[in-house]
Amino acid sequence: MTKYKADCALSAETLTSGIIEMLEGAGFARLRINGTDEVVYERAIENRDRMRVRVYTSLDWYDDKIRPRYVGEDSIKIITLYTSLRDGETRGIAKAKRRIYRVGDIDDILKRMLEGMRYCYKIALVNPHLCPKCGSPMFKTKKTKFKPSRIVCAEICWTQPKKRKQ
Repeated sequence: MTKYKADCALSAETLTSGIIEMLEGAGFARLRINGTDEVVYERAIENRDRMRVRVYTSLDWYDDKIRPRYVGEDSIKIITLYTSLRDGETRGIAKAKRRIYRVGDIDDILKRMLEGMRYCYKIALVNPHLCPKCGSPMFKTKKTKFKPSRIVCAEICWTQPKKRKQ
């Protein structure tokens, strides 16, 4: 096992290639997101229309080369997203249980990433019940002092869409 050292070029290159190989091998495709140089990957979820898992790698472009960000700048984040039918906006429905910090052995970092990706993928396959009316994911509301929690549609499809004033 190779310990990751942020100030070592060989270690940074090993981690970078490991992250990219793992993501591309798992069927993730690289995205270009406006306003960021961070390397982001995404994969659509089978049999779940408009849902996908996105990985913010904490890799960045430095002089036309992909490298991990500097120590303490960022962590790897993994989330499950869906695209709303109502307004076309992208919304999060789950995230990995914790951020993945680039510390320890490179193999352990990659293993934690894989666990987070599997967790977010599983959330979309198992947890969100789909609304029988519109097919969007459903979520559990917060329990308050006066109302018990309940399962509701993320699209709030039981309400009438607001009409624009002209």
